[in-house]
Amino acid sequence: MIEEKNIKEILDKFYLGATTVEEEKALEEYFDYTPIVSEDLKVDKELFLSMKAERVRTQEIRVVPLQLDSNLNKLIESLDEKDRKARKEKTPFWYIAGIAASVIVLLSVSLYLFNVRNDNNSIDISRVHQPATQEEAMQQTSKALLLLSEKLNKADSQLEMMDGKIEKVKKDFNDNIK
Repeated sequence: MIEEKNIKEILDKFYLGATTVEEEKALEEYFDYTPIVSEDLKVDKELFLSMKAERVRTQEIRVVPLQLDSNLNKLIESLDEKDRKARKEKTPFWYIAGIAASVIVLLSVSLYLFNVRNDNNSIDISRVHQPATQEEAMQQTSKALLLLSEKLNKADSQLEMMDGKIEKVKKDFNDNIK
């Protein structure tokens, strides 16, 4: 056991913050195992005993309950199950909304194509008649070929215009990436 004189020296170092861990343990053991101390060390004894009690109390708080792991797992599983149930309840709405959107898109495309086919530029078969002479047949054939040529030229110019736009978009895209 350490003498009271040495204890006072170590206490002086302790209050200056210059003690080692071993010296602090020695002080704690001294005050813990010495039932009666001199009058000038009673305050120090109370301090060290309260520090020890606080350390023991915080260590007790840090102890993890035995069933904490299983309780947390049960809680997580119940929350997962609630989440899955909530998702299942929401799924029919999104499913129905997706089907409705698909039907609307199909109807829109069908109506658009139907209106394009019945455009004024289309050929009405009921108005076409059989030519009486070869000359009349030749005129009708040249008109038909001229109409076909005009439509093909129009489509070709639109394709060229689209190619130019596509190239411009590609260039803009590549410039933005850089």
